[in-house]
Amino acid sequence: MFIGNGGVVCREPEYGHFFISISPGRIAEAGARFSRRRRPSTSRNVVSSTIRTTQSGWEGESLTLSCYSIHMRWVGWSFVVASLTGGLAAAQPRVAPPTPPPNRKPALATYTPQQLQSWAEAIMAEKRGDLDEAGSKWDGVVRGQPVANGYWNLADLKIRHERYHEALRALEDYIKLDDADKAAGEALIKKLKTMPYRLSISGSEARGVIFVDGVKIANSPATLELDPGKHAIHWIGEKDYADHTVNASPGKDDLQRMGSSEKEPAGGNVAIGVYGPVSLSREWEYKGQTFVVDQRFTLPPGHYDIPLYEPNRACSNIEFDVPRDGMVFVYVKAEHGTTACAPITVTTTKVKL
Repeated sequence: MFIGNGGVVCREPEYGHFFISISPGRIAEAGARFSRRRRPSTSRNVVSSTIRTTQSGWEGESLTLSCYSIHMRWVGWSFVVASLTGGLAAAQPRVAPPTPPPNRKPALATYTPQQLQSWAEAIMAEKRGDLDEAGSKWDGVVRGQPVANGYWNLADLKIRHERYHEALRALEDYIKLDDADKAAGEALIKKLKTMPYRLSISGSEARGVIFVDGVKIANSPATLELDPGKHAIHWIGEKDYADHTVNASPGKDDLQRMGSSEKEPAGGNVAIGVYGPVSLSREWEYKGQTFVVDQRFTLPPGHYDIPLYEPNRACSNIEFDVPRDGMVFVYVKAEHGTTACAPITVTTTKVKL
């Protein structure tokens, strides 16, 4: 067991399972799955016996993180928050269930020698944690001469590693075959289609913070579960910034890389994100200062009380403090009003990476 940086880590050697407790303010234990994917240029194993986690970028005690999944992705290591618990506003991340054990169906004596060889190689690849290789081997089992149990096991692999769209495709092929358990396949398809929407977010910089509907949720990269409906996503890096809107639908998952294409982002100590029916332009001036929406910019430290775009466009002003160190994120949510001005809700958060 390793204890440090707010985390408790235990290792299960055979399958690489870890149990991690991470919390800005309190400890809440949860299970976590470790998996390894090969990089394009190497198959070298890189397995750490302990995982050190940090809470840089967090301000205050707002929620508890748990259930980290750690993947070696195509471009290297990334840390993915698989579940979050805590009080949020419009977006409510939920605790994801622990990664289930394999639910494979057996090979049959009627399979060809090539299929049986691919079958064994797929299981060995899974045990090594090489998910891409395992998926390729299960594809080899069903290629040319489809067998129901091969499609089932391919879907089972994709489900356990959160590739739900690919799992659905495999299950749809599974239920078409005569030797399939159609009732079980259709029940699993129905379950997958009603699962919470998952959004995996990475940034253009190694360190960053993710906001959902104005609430700071996690350090990036992260995988979040969101309630159905539209959500405003904002990502802030050490110098970079990006915004995105998603329409979350049950049973769907998406991957979003956020950040500008500039080699050297401009940086700045203020970011104002506006969501709702109030936008006029990206920037405006007030008392000799230029203010910009959806882009980082720089203001002198101090207190600001300004109109949004122009006087009376919103029913109230935006108030925020620019710190001497770090930066401030100002989230403005506008609503349709019954008067000429738009009602707004303003949330300000100090960010220090």
